[in-house]
Amino acid sequence: MTALTFTLADLATGRGLAHAIICFEARYASVAWLGETRLDRKFVERADWRMLELALVVGLPNTSVESTHIVQRILVPADRRSSVLVQWAAKMPLDVAPARVAEILDAWLRDLAAKCDGQVDPA
Repeated sequence: MTALTFTLADLATGRGLAHAIICFEARYASVAWLGETRLDRKFVERADWRMLELALVVGLPNTSVESTHIVQRILVPADRRSSVLVQWAAKMPLDVAPARVAEILDAWLRDLAAKCDGQVDPA
């Protein structure tokens, strides 16, 4: 399995807003909004997982994704998509028992958010 990490930033100011992880194989998608204590677990429709699979085959851009990109649609509420920049950050291999995937990804995401301390590089 592979976990993909993303940074989310305010389009106008560049200020960091969140970190996110998507793991296609585990059907996991969550956002850690800065300043929030709870993770924002995303419910993703089956058709959207298929669209993500196609996007991963093509490859994620090295720049921010368009507001209509499936990654943006999964991670950002519809009313905020035009003002939030989503940037792919890294791929992380994941080799854990299926029963622990969500627990491990949640911990990684919390760790990313804690380390950034309000600083997300939207480059």
